[in-house]
Amino acid sequence: ERAPRRAAGGGGSFLPAWPSRRPPEGLEGPAAPRRLARSTRRSRFGFVVPRVIVSKGLSVATISAMYAKVPDSDVTMMGASLHVPILGGSVVTPTLALRGSYATLQGVDSYDLSTYGLEVFLSKGFGPVTPYVAAGRARSDAEGRVHILTDTIVLSDEADSNRITVGVKLSLLLPKIVVEATQGEERSYAAKVSFGF
Repeated sequence: ERAPRRAAGGGGSFLPAWPSRRPPEGLEGPAAPRRLARSTRRSRFGFVVPRVIVSKGLSVATISAMYAKVPDSDVTMMGASLHVPILGGSVVTPTLALRGSYATLQGVDSYDLSTYGLEVFLSKGFGPVTPYVAAGRARSDAEGRVHILTDTIVLSDEADSNRITVGVKLSLLLPKIVVEATQGEERSYAAKVSFGF
């Protein structure tokens, strides 16, 4: 079944980003409850996370599921997205699409993180090359639990951030290659190779 016409891309899955079971520096000791959730969003270290994305085109939208695992850890990330075309492109006009996404982080002791996102994609194909740009809003819900003697302190944090993504998609005979950069609270990069069946 052919997928509906949609904007290129498909990255930027609003992945939670805390790859270690050890809290970032400065999050240990009595002051931890005041800094836990916010610091997890702002820790400045890079890491590579391989992930698998499976997509299925329906008559009016495309649904996707994502799974990722941080190497050498128990940290995993799972998510899903719904990609809905708004305006179909033509030879001279671009394609406009809307995407909603959800992702959650698991495997971190005493910490839960979920993210939600909504983006608008604009793309225009030129032969096998399709550049695209996306703008949207992400929301994160974090909860950390700090154990002090016999007490447990629960800290919750909610935050919103804007996201801008630019990328290019190269459609070859069989594989499709996507390279993109996303600027939110932190900058991230992604390179993807996909195969259609």
